[in-house]
Amino acid sequence: DTLVARVDLKADRVAGALIVKRCTWERDAPANARAALDRQLRLMADWLELDGVIA
Repeated sequence: DTLVARVDLKADRVAGALIVKRCTWERDAPANARAALDRQLRLMADWLELDGVIA
């Protein structure tokens, strides 16, 4: 429900990966934001039928 980071992503279908090109965290991001973002990126990679996430 809260904006914690801005993430620039690229779906590289040849490599089969969702690539995090840039991640900028908000100053007040909670301590658990990294783990939550990792879970959401994995869900997005699955949705795009990619094998993994490269951060």
